Amino acid sequence: MDMELAQELRASLEEFLAQGSIEILETGGRILPAGALSWEVRGADEKPLLHLWAENCNVTRRVLAIAGQSPDCLALAVERFGRTKPDRLVIVRTDYTRSPRELSRAEFCEQLRRILAEQFPDETLEKISINADLEHSLSRVYARGVSR
Repeated sequence: MDMELAQELRASLEEFLAQGSIEILETGGRILPAGALSWEVRGADEKPLLHLWAENCNVTRRVLAIAGQSPDCLALAVERFGRTKPDRLVIVRTDYTRSPRELSRAEFCEQLRRILAEQFPDETLEKISINADLEHSLSRVYARGVSR
């Protein structure tokens, strides 16, 4: 069965990534920009390494399981290096093109997430957003979040 995870992961990624533009999310935040994406599955067959890279980003995670799969979404249970709790990596198909301004804001939000995680390793960034919050009169111009 262990051998099957690496093979199933490769087959799922080949099928899913060949069908259009995607976004990659990890524990609710976007980690890889839309656009040209390269990938590789390597290492131990029982817990294969998934390496994803694009022009401005490079991500490697140990895959524990394929948590869910649908035509629009591929969810993976993954381990990040140096962490004990597993994360969820989700690859979502996008059927629209985002504006350059929207992409720039989303990339800034993810850079901010990485900077905060690096500078404050004992804190947990629960949520970070650039979406409009009309209930609290917050526009999507400003990034905001909750850290504990």
